[in-house]
Amino acid sequence: MNEQNKLDEKLDVDFSKIMNEIFKSKIIMENKNFVNGFQSWQETHFEVVSFINNPDNTNSPIIQKVYEKNGTGGMYELAENLTNEFEELNKDKKWDGEFFDEIYSFLFDKLINLK
Repeated sequence: MNEQNKLDEKLDVDFSKIMNEIFKSKIIMENKNFVNGFQSWQETHFEVVSFINNPDNTNSPIIQKVYEKNGTGGMYELAENLTNEFEELNKDKKWDGEFFDEIYSFLFDKLINLK
């Protein structure tokens, strides 16, 4: 077998592995309940993580406590839980430009004002 055939064979195997992982991820994503669809969940999650990582919000007692007790894994859970809660509270809501005001108000109340 020449070098080109070996490379082609390796690429075929690597491609198969990648496609298998994508397929598994798709199954997982389809089995998670995204009440407003994955696109909405993903956008909300991005805003939640951005808020948590904003240096202006690092004085939040919730953020500090979660990080001190559970480290990075705890921060992942906090972000996912806040995302799920916001999505559930706004189930089937059609946004008309007020999404950012709503998400920041929600996060400020939960993480800064402790409501």
